Amino acid sequence: MSFNNEENGPSPNKRPRFHIRNLLPHLFNDIQSGAGTKTFKNYYRQIDYETQFNRKFKMMGTTGKFIIEKLPDNPEELLRKIIQDCMDQTVDESKNQSINPDRLGALISSQLLDNDIWIPIRKLEKDTIDNILTRFQLVSQSKIEKGSLHGHPFTIKIQTLGISSLPTNESIRGRAPQDNATNGFKLKDELFIRIANQNNLCLFYALEITKKYVIKELGHRRNFNRYMQYNHRQMKDVFDLLKAAKIPNDLPEYDAVVYVPVVVDFWNNQYMDNGYKFKVFIFGGVNEKPIFKYGNENFNVPISIFHSNNHFDGLRNVGGMFGVNHKYCFTCEKKFRKSKEHDLRCKSLCRLCGRIGNERPCLATANYLRECDDCGKKYLNEDCFNHHKKSSNCRQTKICEKCGVIWTIKNYKREEQKNHVCGQKWCKICRQYHSMDRGCFIRPLEPKKSIPYRLVTFDFEATQNEKIRNTNEERRLHKVNFIAATVTCTKCMEDGKIWRLPLKQNGKSCIICGNNRSITFSHRPYSQTKVDKQVVTQTPLREFIQWILFELNTQYSTMAFSHNGGRYDMVMVFREIYLKGVVPSMIRRGNKLYELKIPRNNKCNEVIFRDSYNLCPVALGKLIGAFGLKVTEKQFFPHLANISENYGRTLQQLPPKSDYLYEGMRPEKQNEFDKWYEEEKNQQFCLDEALAEYCTNDVQILTEALIAFRKKFMEISKIKIHNLKHRKKELTYYVMQ
Repeated sequence: MSFNNEENGPSPNKRPRFHIRNLLPHLFNDIQSGAGTKTFKNYYRQIDYETQFNRKFKMMGTTGKFIIEKLPDNPEELLRKIIQDCMDQTVDESKNQSINPDRLGALISSQLLDNDIWIPIRKLEKDTIDNILTRFQLVSQSKIEKGSLHGHPFTIKIQTLGISSLPTNESIRGRAPQDNATNGFKLKDELFIRIANQNNLCLFYALEITKKYVIKELGHRRNFNRYMQYNHRQMKDVFDLLKAAKIPNDLPEYDAVVYVPVVVDFWNNQYMDNGYKFKVFIFGGVNEKPIFKYGNENFNVPISIFHSNNHFDGLRNVGGMFGVNHKYCFTCEKKFRKSKEHDLRCKSLCRLCGRIGNERPCLATANYLRECDDCGKKYLNEDCFNHHKKSSNCRQTKICEKCGVIWTIKNYKREEQKNHVCGQKWCKICRQYHSMDRGCFIRPLEPKKSIPYRLVTFDFEATQNEKIRNTNEERRLHKVNFIAATVTCTKCMEDGKIWRLPLKQNGKSCIICGNNRSITFSHRPYSQTKVDKQVVTQTPLREFIQWILFELNTQYSTMAFSHNGGRYDMVMVFREIYLKGVVPSMIRRGNKLYELKIPRNNKCNEVIFRDSYNLCPVALGKLIGAFGLKVTEKQFFPHLANISENYGRTLQQLPPKSDYLYEGMRPEKQNEFDKWYEEEKNQQFCLDEALAEYCTNDVQILTEALIAFRKKFMEISKIKIHNLKHRKKELTYYVMQ
């Protein structure tokens, strides 16, 4: 039944139908009808044509530029012919390069198109040309109104790809020897068996010579060292190997992926009566996983060689690549230091004696059975029993008489009251032993043993009189000229009388804090402010970094706090640390630093810089009221008067209000400042003394506040930790109450 009538016609198409007339508008009015010629050569002209071939990826590309000079009766066929000719030419160019193309992609572009017509690389089919023409339906109609393709050049790019011609695996090639082939990896020379070939056969030199080294084919080790000095003997053995394995000896290079399997299979047949089963491992750097391996899974002779810069060398000790006293397991392909730390699931581990190797687990021997009275394990090999007695394996592992599981004593020493229970296994999720029949649960929190550390509070003062222009903005350059720091430790904090008193003046010292409780670094000396040590230098920041990184006791960590330091003090600290060649790890957001961490090493102790504002998010002066501190209130300081011209001078009255950054104060702060300034403006001002008084006062406020914060935190947490044993709740819950 048909529903089409004058009132209800068919639904419109979702997308407009494609016609070349849409792309070439109004010009069809000038087309004359008639038979005409059947060729299209008179209707278009080729402006340019170029080819580009990539041999590595087997890709051929052609680019043709065309212009339509006049239109035939069937313009669709004209466009089809142009594209088809480009495709045919590209395919022919590929075949000329001995590449059989099986993938094709196209790109048609013109300044009159909103978007390029792009056909991704896909399998080459008979209807590829139809797919390209169909994509013209995506052409925007807005361009049609502005002009046409007639008389305007357009470009057709065709790319073909020979997927079948690409190598299936990554090649590992070797050729003539290269100078310093492995120097880029900074490995010790004694790890390698250096191959000094004068031909392209370094792969087979490395395989043959390393095989002789591993199976001790030449007898004593000095015979092997003598063999390495005779190149003609090495060459003879290599050519004998190539002849026996039917490998050509005149190729420009050899791919290990292709020829290593040939050599390994030949060896396994040749040495079958000796019981040798070979497997070759090729390493390409200090990576645990080899870049290529070939051989049986039940191998007992691993041959390891090293590939770098298109050259192969033999490897004496794979474990040595990863550090001193390191070993390497060829079964699970992992490094390890001690056998007891190795993965218990490794197939090359003997659970009875603890040894790891290609001959493990230890094989049973005839007429031998012995049970160890200490660990309860039964042995079928005398060598296995003797080794477990000589080593610490007997003291470290035991066997359960009921379930036969060998368990490690060290794992249960963490909980003295707990012993092995049959059916329980180590769970990596909840980090404890339990039956696999039940689910995991979170263990109750246990208070950690406190580790003593140093607390350093510091503050910077800097000159600001030098101005710099950044684009259209003028800024002041800050140069540190005074630093005050206070040092105390967690042990000294327990007694308020100790950490508040100077160390040097009382003839005392602390192994954690050092000899000085307070220290300053400044351009000028001073006398009215008492500190343990004054360091007068023209580079205060450099001396401060030298002191906090290298001169304190390296056995203890340092926590360094500055208030609002994430945007000021810590930024300058980072720059100076970086100039010393130390790169700290950092936590930041934008330009604000939350933490700078310098790890401990042989010369430097661990130092962590943090912003105390993240703990106490109030202004430094308000910390006094927040914690009820009994210290001198934060003072006003003329930062703009902190200039070198005022060094050693005593002004008869205070600097003007503008030097105190008066205009940047809030109204309530201005009122407070006006009262203070009116009372004190006639007082003398000495910059050398004012810097010391102001900066040390700031550090004193910060130190008192942080210790008060820590004390309050410890009071809450210690009480709740005691209750934790009974109420089974987390510490975080109580601290946040």
